[in-house]
Amino acid sequence: MARDRSFTDNDILDAVRQLNEAGRNINKTSLRSVIGKGRPATLYSAYTELLEQGKVEQELSLPVEPESKTHELPPEISDMAAVVLSDIEAMIHRVNDAAHNIVEGRLNKAIENAKAQSIEAGERVESIEQELEVAYNTIEDSNEALEQKDSKIINLERSESSLQSQVQNLNNKLMEREDRISGLNTEVSQLSSLTKNLEDSLGQIKTELAAKHASLEAAERENSELNKKINKLEKDLSSSEKTVAKVQGQLEVKENQLVDLKQELVDEKSQHQMTVAELSDANTEISNTNQSLAEANTRLNELVNKNVNLENENTQLLQTKEKLLSVTNDNNSLEAEVERLKKNLTAEQARVEKLVGKLTSDG
Repeated sequence: MARDRSFTDNDILDAVRQLNEAGRNINKTSLRSVIGKGRPATLYSAYTELLEQGKVEQELSLPVEPESKTHELPPEISDMAAVVLSDIEAMIHRVNDAAHNIVEGRLNKAIENAKAQSIEAGERVESIEQELEVAYNTIEDSNEALEQKDSKIINLERSESSLQSQVQNLNNKLMEREDRISGLNTEVSQLSSLTKNLEDSLGQIKTELAAKHASLEAAERENSELNKKINKLEKDLSSSEKTVAKVQGQLEVKENQLVDLKQELVDEKSQHQMTVAELSDANTEISNTNQSLAEANTRLNELVNKNVNLENENTQLLQTKEKLLSVTNDNNSLEAEVERLKKNLTAEQARVEKLVGKLTSDG
C-alpha cells in the first residue's frame, strides 16, 4: 500500500520562498535539503504541479527605491565640472583603451576558463544532485523499511503478548493436569491398596474355597458312600418292608391261627390240648419279629435324618459357590477398572510430557 505524503503544499511554498530569498536554484536536492523529508523527485513533482497551478511565484519582486530630487549646479562649478569631466573623460578613454587592449585577451581567456569551469561545475552539481537524490531515496527507503519494521515489531509484540497469554493458559492447564495426575496417582494408590486388600481377601477366599472344595469333595465322597449306604439301606428297607409285610402276613396268619387256637382251646379244651412250649415259641417269634421291625424303622429314620443333613450341607456349599463366583466377578471388575485407570494415567502422562516438550521447544 502506498504511503501518504510526508510533506504538505505549504512546506513546498515555504521552501521556494526561502530558496528565492537566498538566491539559490530550485531543484530536487535544494527542495529536499530545505524541507528535510520526502523523496527529491516527489518534492519536485509537487513543486511543478503548484507552479502549473499558479500557486508559486518564480521570482520575488525587488523593493523599489524612492526617487531622490536633483538640483542644478552653480555656473562656476558647472564650468569647472565640465573642464574636469572633459579631462577625466579623455583620461578615462586613454586608460580604457589601454586597459581594454590589456584585459581583452585575459578576459577572453578567463571567460573560456569560467565557461569550462561552469560546465564542469554544472556536471559536478548534477552528479552531486543525483547522488543526493539517491541518498535521499535511500533515506526514504530506510524510513519506509523502519516503519515496516516498527509495524512488524508492534505485530511481534502483540504476538508475544498473545503467546505469553497462551503460555500462561498452557501453564494453568499443565498445573490442572498435574493436579489431576496427582489425584489420579492418589486414586491409583487407593485402588492399588484396595486391589491388594482384595487380593488378600481373594487369597483368603481361595484358601477357604480350597478348604470348602476339600470339604465338599470329602462330603461328596461321604455323600457318595452315604448314597451307597442309603441305596443299600433302601434295598434293605425294601427287603425289610417285604419281610415285615411277610412277617405281618405271617403274624396275621399266626394271630388268626392263635385266635383259632384259642377258640379251639376254648371250644375244644378237652379234645385239642396245646402245649405251653408251642404257645411260648409262637409268642417269642412274634416278639422277635416286632423287635426287628422296630430296629429297621429306627435305622431308616436315622438314614432319613442324615440325608436331610447332607442336603443342608449341599445347599450351604452351593451358596458358598455362588458367593465365590460373585467375589470372583467383583475382583475381575476391579482388575478391569484398575487396568483402565492405569491406561488413562499412562495416556495423561504421555499427553503431559508431550505438552511439556512442546512448551520447551516453543521456549
